[in-house]
Amino acid sequence: MPLLQKIEENDCQIAIWDMSESLDALIESSSSLELSKFKTEKRKKEFLASRLLLNELLPNASISYNKYGAPEIGNNHFISISHSKNLAALMVTYPSTHGVFEESIKEICKIIHDHGGQVYMDGANLNALVGIAKP
Repeated sequence: MPLLQKIEENDCQIAIWDMSESLDALIESSSSLELSKFKTEKRKKEFLASRLLLNELLPNASISYNKYGAPEIGNNHFISISHSKNLAALMVTYPSTHGVFEESIKEICKIIHDHGGQVYMDGANLNALVGIAKP
């Protein structure tokens, strides 16, 4: 798996993956995940990439979805999954606030930008970040 970066800091883990592998290669790397609900190859790759990244960060954890459709992993961990053109990223945190105040935010933004991705944050975080990581 083309894992670009794995960052572990305090109660936060982030993994970024380059989605350059074929769908068949991803299917071989995963353990019989159900893909029939996804119509496009891109969506199938995103799904598989997020599961493989979770396995990198928390082996044996599984993702469920709450009533609003947001991903959850239980055990008091929070998860955020993001996809762009060629990147998949996954962040797992233990209950606390994480984001732009992470020590590695410049490094994370650079990796994502270098691979053609964009960094999204809400307005409050954007105000804090402008001029620091040049989003």
